[in-house]
Amino acid sequence: MTTARRRSRLLQVAIFVACAAAGATLASGTIPYDDRPPLLATQEVPDGVPRASHLNDVALASVAPDGTVELVLEADGALPVEVFRLDGPERLVFDLPGVVLPPRLVGARIRVGSRGVVRARLGQYREPPNALARLVLDLTEPHRFDVIPEPGGVRLRVAPQDLAASVEPAPEPAAVEVPAAEPAPEPAAVEVPAAEPVPEPAAVEVPAAEPVPEP
Repeated sequence: MTTARRRSRLLQVAIFVACAAAGATLASGTIPYDDRPPLLATQEVPDGVPRASHLNDVALASVAPDGTVELVLEADGALPVEVFRLDGPERLVFDLPGVVLPPRLVGARIRVGSRGVVRARLGQYREPPNALARLVLDLTEPHRFDVIPEPGGVRLRVAPQDLAASVEPAPEPAAVEVPAAEPAPEPAAVEVPAAEPVPEPAAVEVPAAEPVPEP
């Protein structure tokens, strides 16, 4: 066997082994997320709760004047969510393992236009059997986030990172000093003048009766 044929044979064997290993990984569902940075948060589906396999809709629920944005994700069950951050440009990424997007949502863009959130983008990052749907928020500054489970989906809330620091806490009400109650003054003693003795009636002298002259 010539050197060229030997190298070709070795290359074929190497390709076969690599494909077999990849197939085994796909079948077991243990593809590592080698391209992702460390996760910031993970929301698992509780035991006994039906897990979502399809995302039905994504809606922009609210945009507040302070820059807080809420999006609602509706699915056919409870959604697992994994979150990580990318920079250059700034982005927040919400991965939905095991979830498939409907065709109308693949590549969909939702313009937000709030302070710091430019748009939301949707894509099918991986196809079944190891499906992975992805929602990306394009940002102009770092944002904090909350993942709030809801029946049949989740609510995503994001707000500028400095929002909490810029809001001053309400001042505590000033303590009101209540003056101590002064004791009620004792009633002044009333002097009752001693009763004057009632004067005894003066003795009345009755003159002695003169004898009646005899006739």
